[in-house]
Amino acid sequence: MVKIIKMGILACLIPLLWLPATSLAQSPKNLSLKMLLDSTLANYPLHKKEPLFEQQWQLQTQQVDKQNLPQLELNGKASYQNEVIDIGAVMPGFAGPELSKDQYRFSLDIKQSIYKGNFTRKQKELYGAQKDASLKQLEIEQHALKAKVVELFFGLQFNDNQQQILRTYRTQLESKIAEFEALLRNGSLLQSSLDGLLLEKLKINQQFTEIENDRVKLVKNLSEISGLAMDTATVFILDEPAVSLAENQQRPEYQLMELNQQQINTGKKLLDVKYQPMLYAFGSAGYGRPGFNMLSDDFADFYMIGIGLNWKLWDWQQGKHDKQLYELNADIIEVQKETFLKGLQTSLNSFEQEMLKLQSLIASDQDIVDMQNRIALTAENQLQNGVITSSQYVEELEKVQQYQLQLVTRKLQLNLTKINYLWALGLL
Repeated sequence: MVKIIKMGILACLIPLLWLPATSLAQSPKNLSLKMLLDSTLANYPLHKKEPLFEQQWQLQTQQVDKQNLPQLELNGKASYQNEVIDIGAVMPGFAGPELSKDQYRFSLDIKQSIYKGNFTRKQKELYGAQKDASLKQLEIEQHALKAKVVELFFGLQFNDNQQQILRTYRTQLESKIAEFEALLRNGSLLQSSLDGLLLEKLKINQQFTEIENDRVKLVKNLSEISGLAMDTATVFILDEPAVSLAENQQRPEYQLMELNQQQINTGKKLLDVKYQPMLYAFGSAGYGRPGFNMLSDDFADFYMIGIGLNWKLWDWQQGKHDKQLYELNADIIEVQKETFLKGLQTSLNSFEQEMLKLQSLIASDQDIVDMQNRIALTAENQLQNGVITSSQYVEELEKVQQYQLQLVTRKLQLNLTKINYLWALGLL
């Protein structure tokens, strides 16, 4: 298992996914990431596989149990042979019966296993291990599905924040446009100064059209994948992290490798059982010519009961080679586990460093936004006094929008990195 560096970082990540139940109850239009993930797992067609795996396992175990029940067969045979026993030729002077060359045999045969060396139990264990591996493979597919939900969710988060910043920017422009229109009516301003602001408003409206269409697409895709009804009024909430501790990774891929190793061990044990003696009882009853009295040429009833033994003593080392194949497969999986853990730790280190970098950049981004706001305020005063043109003022206002968007983007990137960190650990 991977030991996670600086568990304190992870301590505040997990609750990032949970939205308080009270908030959800008050506003059913609010959707958290956890709600979306849970709904996706419950509604996406993948979840239909789980009961099928359970049914498959139940049928397999029932089949194994039925192997211990009496096996009943009806057999029949009719034949013609070129020669039969001639008693007179073997014992001169003794006139035996003349036997027919056409023979008939019909029988009801029964066989009951008495001892199979724990074969039934080991076979059930193998089927159980196969079922567990299938369920874990399903979990891997669901884990990949979660990544798609996260991608759409953060796409909407960025979209909503971008709209909010643009909305503020447009409000500022509209306020300034109203002032300029009043000045223009009073003859205190040239039309060209107002046109610069009107042009910028048109560009903002274009951006709104693009962003709103992107949001509709994201909402539709998220609704389709999660099975939840959504519309343009739906609010997607990412809650702030609280404190919780975790130490070990829980990736389903790694757990599947461990299950495959267990399956190999069970297969080896089953192989040992196959080379143990098998004891069974049998019986046969029928009608034919000849019966068990080979010297009688009449049709007769017959029956037989007994106990049989089956013990494979030599198989030209096939069992030994099968064990070697099992061991090689186990060694291959062990290498895969080591490779997986190395790659996982590399990813975790990258995520951790990325979080530290973004936290530092966010702090400086806030300073940049504050400073640019002051510059834009100065530019507004200069515009009113005729020191700069409306285009120069718009440039400074655009920078405010740009730096605000940069700050919001980095905050979202930080949250996304935390989510990816949890996803990499298998804790999402």
